[in-house]
Amino acid sequence: MRGILLFLIVTTIYLVTIIQFLSRFSVTLSINNKTIGQLPQRKIVHEETSPDGEKKIVLYEVPFTGKGDVDYRNYLANQYLFSVETFKDGTERQIFINDYKTGSPHWLGNNHIFFTHDCGSGCEGIYLVNVDSKTSRLAEVITDPLAEKNSLTRFYDWFDQDFKFSGWVKHMRSAFIDNNSFFILDIQNADTSLTEKKFLFTKDSLKLIN
Repeated sequence: MRGILLFLIVTTIYLVTIIQFLSRFSVTLSINNKTIGQLPQRKIVHEETSPDGEKKIVLYEVPFTGKGDVDYRNYLANQYLFSVETFKDGTERQIFINDYKTGSPHWLGNNHIFFTHDCGSGCEGIYLVNVDSKTSRLAEVITDPLAEKNSLTRFYDWFDQDFKFSGWVKHMRSAFIDNNSFFILDIQNADTSLTEKKFLFTKDSLKLIN
């Protein structure tokens, strides 16, 4: 009798453990598969309409909302989620997610966005994301943080080109002019004046035009 009772106790503990594990796994999957509109406590950080006016890019911050022993912080802990909303049919789809704080996304043409990402002292990463294929490329702007005068900035672009400029990057922006897309770096010089470095973006290359 005692042996049967011990067996029942051990079996019960085992089943409870399995149920807790499966419950946790189920919660994780359901959260990971939620649509953008169902994400809890999402906050819009930035949104911007594409040059053609057909869609907009939206950056959400989704904070950690775990309760008790259910820890899904790997999925929703202060993540930064990028989505594209199409105005014609009202659909919204996720295109990129990052676990670390990023800069606001900006359009580079109608099919790409770019945004900054800190990559260390004197270094700033720049992601380029194709909103259709969801593929991404990473560029870097590197400036010597100790050089107050005569500083040199190196721009390693998304297509393995290496550009060098005197001064440091003050702003990054884009422009859409006569159906052409431009990526622009505003370079601040030692005398505080600004020099514009404009690149023509052709989806698979950058060409410095001034």
